Amino acid sequence: MGAAAPKPADTPSTIPAVPPAAGLPSVPEGALPPAEMARRLADAERRARTNAVLAEELAARLKEVEERARKAEKLAYDVGTLAGGLVHEIKNPLSTLNINLQLLREDWQKDESQKGRSLVRKMDLLLRETKRLEGILNDFLKYARSQELSRADCNLNELLEDILRFIAPEAAAKSIQVRKSLDEKLPACLADANILRHALLNLVKNAQEAMPNGGDLMIRTSPGEGFLQIDITDTGVGIPPDRLDKIFRPFFSTKRSGTGLGLSTARRIIEQHGGSIAVHSEQGKGTNFVIRLPLADAASSKPKALPSAAKRPTALAHATS
Repeated sequence: MGAAAPKPADTPSTIPAVPPAAGLPSVPEGALPPAEMARRLADAERRARTNAVLAEELAARLKEVEERARKAEKLAYDVGTLAGGLVHEIKNPLSTLNINLQLLREDWQKDESQKGRSLVRKMDLLLRETKRLEGILNDFLKYARSQELSRADCNLNELLEDILRFIAPEAAAKSIQVRKSLDEKLPACLADANILRHALLNLVKNAQEAMPNGGDLMIRTSPGEGFLQIDITDTGVGIPPDRLDKIFRPFFSTKRSGTGLGLSTARRIIEQHGGSIAVHSEQGKGTNFVIRLPLADAASSKPKALPSAAKRPTALAHATS
């Protein structure tokens, strides 16, 4: 027999690691290669530079906005001062005209002739117009002037009760039934009661004027999450859809005798208190104003936005039930 073939050497199960070249550090398992690490560091530096530029631009814009706010505040003060002086200059001669018209009317009222009666009718017309102009001037002055709020804990139920007592005789004369649902456990809100009263009175009077043939005036208060809600609802003629988004504009009115400043002044006062106001109306059914005011202990946080008309019920369920 020939010589036995030599046995093959055992093959290792793994290939041994190749030692790194002399002078080069080894890359730990799972670490990024140096080239990828350098690329990512360069990207991070570029983003940091971009963010720094954006921060500088944002700071510059913020400073510009603050400057505009200061100028707007000064302009509002100047416009209010100018409006006050203008109203004063107009009201003085208007008051003189009004007094003289009344004196003339008293003199001519004694004249039973046709000419005398005709002159009295004309003077009555002029007196009504001067009274209307005085109302417009007063409303304009209230709208134009910036009012400093003197805030304190305010009981909305008591404020509304006072308003309802004030309008009760006129409501009864117009066959308007006043219905109220005031939450007895309603917490206080932080407000200037005198100024807020003016806004709520404007809204109540607006509701009354929407019911020339009588109807129901409903006042409701209720608590919410961080706010108090007031609903002022009437069963009057309603507001046409194409005018609904215009009713808070200054000098816009759906009434022949309106000044167009009552609702805009009301909204301004409510927003000045950190509140919000929304309206929903249907022609022939009535109108519902919803006011939200922050609670006394949450006055620094703005009340939640009111749902839009599209998301609210199409019918005034609580108004007509």
